[in-house]
Amino acid sequence: MFIILKAISVILFADFITGLIHWMEDSYWSPETPILGKWIVEPNLAHHKNGQEFLKKSWLESSWDLLIAGLLIIFAAYWANCLSWEIWLFAVIIINANQIHKWAHITRYENKPQIIGFLQKLYILQSTEHHGKHHRKPNNSHYCTVTNWINPILDKLHFWRGLEKVFG
Repeated sequence: MFIILKAISVILFADFITGLIHWMEDSYWSPETPILGKWIVEPNLAHHKNGQEFLKKSWLESSWDLLIAGLLIIFAAYWANCLSWEIWLFAVIIINANQIHKWAHITRYENKPQIIGFLQKLYILQSTEHHGKHHRKPNNSHYCTVTNWINPILDKLHFWRGLEKVFG
């Protein structure tokens, strides 16, 4: 039971981290942001204009940056002699966060793998309905894109608005 709780904690932490990065993209970064602007912010802005455009990209096209980040995490943990299954799980979730995000953009009328729809119905992966709340005006909530679990808590606590007050 402890291992299951630990795995859930790792997944939720990865979801939170992806949400934090998504919030920074939406709130503070722009196409002019050095390095990140062209490769990360511009595709994010295009995705916000038309969520279906996101679906046209291959896994590698939409996840190359997360693949690099995940590999850096794994190599750093290996170098620090602290590589564990928890680090591997965290990295796998981070690396695949955009793919999970893409699945949340596929409606039930489109060709979604059955297992993904099943996992979304069980609230293991983020559902289309849940993620749709991020794309409704004023687009300032539901930044975490892996599960349905973290967003309601963070939004109820006004977490993102609080961070904005801290960072001005």
